[in-house]
Amino acid sequence: MRLETDHISLIGEGNQRVFQSIVYTYSDPLLIFSMGFVRKREIAEEIVSDAFVALWNQRSRIAEIRDLKSYLYILVRNGSISYLRKASGRKEISLENLRDFYTLPLTSPENDEISDDILEQINKAIEQLPPKCKMVFTLAKVQGVKYKEISTILDISVKTINNHIANALVHISQSLNGNKKTSGTDLGKIASVLFF
Repeated sequence: MRLETDHISLIGEGNQRVFQSIVYTYSDPLLIFSMGFVRKREIAEEIVSDAFVALWNQRSRIAEIRDLKSYLYILVRNGSISYLRKASGRKEISLENLRDFYTLPLTSPENDEISDDILEQINKAIEQLPPKCKMVFTLAKVQGVKYKEISTILDISVKTINNHIANALVHISQSLNGNKKTSGTDLGKIASVLFF
């Protein structure tokens, strides 16, 4: 859903119907993003709910928000990291020193030629990526978030995002080529079906 200026203005005026459409549009992607940090659906649901409550409570200032989607992701990112800090008792947890980022396993699109062996190998390869690389790859290639938005959400440059994506694709390719069951697989075809 593309957020037009008039939609944002309507939320600022307290229009609950428009706000509910925003909640409907972004709840699932934000939930998946939060689960990457906290790994527990119930906790992630609370974090996402808190983000929407915060947005509604700040609706009078919503016009100041340049990119509502990125803003919501940032609220969820911060809420997720805050939860990890409280749960672990460690105050130094940040995006830079995150130990892991959980990703839901990819599933093959219906009527696709990608075998279960290839899909399993791709999921294993993604799991082996460093946390930040996995996060960038998941946002860009699984959730379809634009690089510019990821740059805002994670406070990194688009060049860094390109590097993470390139490294992830090289790692996945090497993983497929290094496995007897998947060696010689056309990565371009797989990538076009799963990630683009």
